[in-house]
Amino acid sequence: MNLVFDFGNVIIEWDKNVFLKALLPVDESRRRVDAAIFGSGLWEEMDAGLYTIEEVENKVNEALLNEFEEEVHQIMWYWYRYVSFYDDVVKKMVSLKQHGHKLFILSNTSQLFYPCMEERAPELSSILDGKILSYKVKQSKPDPKIYQTLLTTFELEPSQTYFFDDLEKNLEAARNQGINTYQVTDITLFLEYLDGFLK
Repeated sequence: MNLVFDFGNVIIEWDKNVFLKALLPVDESRRRVDAAIFGSGLWEEMDAGLYTIEEVENKVNEALLNEFEEEVHQIMWYWYRYVSFYDDVVKKMVSLKQHGHKLFILSNTSQLFYPCMEERAPELSSILDGKILSYKVKQSKPDPKIYQTLLTTFELEPSQTYFFDDLEKNLEAARNQGINTYQVTDITLFLEYLDGFLK
């Protein structure tokens, strides 16, 4: 089988409130930085490959009059150091690879994917058969084009492909392409589901 994993909330926790609270304990400061980075749409545009991390960092600092430069830098470049990593999922992926399954990543992400993976799960680089990252292909979930890019790039048969994501809108778009899906809402249940591919 071809097993396709989202990154955020499937392999690593994605909760902006975790790192915002860690870096900005004062509510008003946190609200302003949150609005400048996430409320502005800049983060999504970065993931879509429209801006680099450096460009977004500069735009955010300009909007905040350089008041939170260090906090913004930590969020832009090192957010993944503040959240949980699902080591058990990675271990399960290793087992799935050993059982002959092909493993892929399909994620809305920036160039930060690479240092994040190298620091938090270096073993992924040796077991992945391929990855489609939004910033590289200039396509984002749930746009149907990114699923077609996945299927055609790696010559995958949709009926032999399973996609794991935490967002229903992304899964619905995958199903419309004939791909099997599973919504990840609980990591323990997800691990149990993956066990089914080891039998």
